[in-house]
Amino acid sequence: MEDDAAVEVSGIVDGARFGPYALTVSVLTTLALVFDGFDIQAIGFAAPRLMSDWGIDRSVLAPILAAGLLGMFVVRSCSGSRATATAGAARCSRASR
Repeated sequence: MEDDAAVEVSGIVDGARFGPYALTVSVLTTLALVFDGFDIQAIGFAAPRLMSDWGIDRSVLAPILAAGLLGMFVVRSCSGSRATATAGAARCSRASR
């Protein structure tokens, strides 16, 4: 009862239509990648001014900035798992209609 039939994925991808949905996903993904790094670049630009205005040393500001990155990591990790579970549930409910 083993199914040894191979599926040629490249033929399926080559024959697929690149419609409005795929274009929307591509544009939103590109925007997410562009804006994802903006916060890091902005804080890198602002950090020297913050240090001089607040009168703090680089060694004091570094853990604060690292905590922000750690917070983003935790939230994105949890959000990704939740989004995947939600999308899976939505896919199953559409398929059962």
